[in-house]
Amino acid sequence: MTTNILKHVAILLMMAGISSSCGKENEGSLKVGSITEIKSGETAINPKYGLSLSVGKINDLRCPLGPYGTCGGYVSVQFYLTTKKNEYDFTVYPRNAIAIEGIKYQLIDVLPHPVYGEEQTEKTVKVSVCVQSILPDIQWKLIRYQIQTEATSFVETYPQEIKPITIRFKNDLTVESQFPCNEFQGTYIAGNDGSIVIDLSLSFEELRYCGKPIDDWENTVISVFRRSEKYTIANDHLIIVDNQCKLYFEKKKN
Repeated sequence: MTTNILKHVAILLMMAGISSSCGKENEGSLKVGSITEIKSGETAINPKYGLSLSVGKINDLRCPLGPYGTCGGYVSVQFYLTTKKNEYDFTVYPRNAIAIEGIKYQLIDVLPHPVYGEEQTEKTVKVSVCVQSILPDIQWKLIRYQIQTEATSFVETYPQEIKPITIRFKNDLTVESQFPCNEFQGTYIAGNDGSIVIDLSLSFEELRYCGKPIDDWENTVISVFRRSEKYTIANDHLIIVDNQCKLYFEKKKN
């Protein structure tokens, strides 16, 4: 009971802009517009936006790093968020994002990764915090994609003889996309720092297959959407980027 009262008093002081030396809170430690590192059990605050973000339970089920690298698994982080209006409790996974009161929170990584034979008692969470952005509610048509890796680089133009691949980011933060053979709906969360996460409701198992080259194009585009990291919009063109591929769209003419 006493602990909870002290916690709420500290939060109220932070919201009022009063300097406080409560626990491990570091005034201005929560960066809006970039990545913040928060250790397990610590709290980062941002008086300008009236935010207090604490790391709760970390569920690290990633396979330990060994002689052959990592074998997969997953990690999730529970956050406790206090804003000027309310208190929230949410859990996110890497590349998963959530938008609350116009602010986007995205888990980037949890360090260190598990290692065979090492006991890790303290974790550091890397979280991206930025102001939410709403993309123009228009229809975009795919024109080409580009793959860039250390081993290869090439550009392929979308065939004109195939039904267009289009995407539309609606004002209600939903996504509509039409493919030559499939359609899907989903949601998106974008930030004013150019970051984006697209969450699709269609799995690869549910895809209808129509033969090459349609299947190749659809699989490529869906994969990039699912791994999407950044976007840019300029001169009626949209670019969506993952870690090695760029999708180029142009504003669809009526």
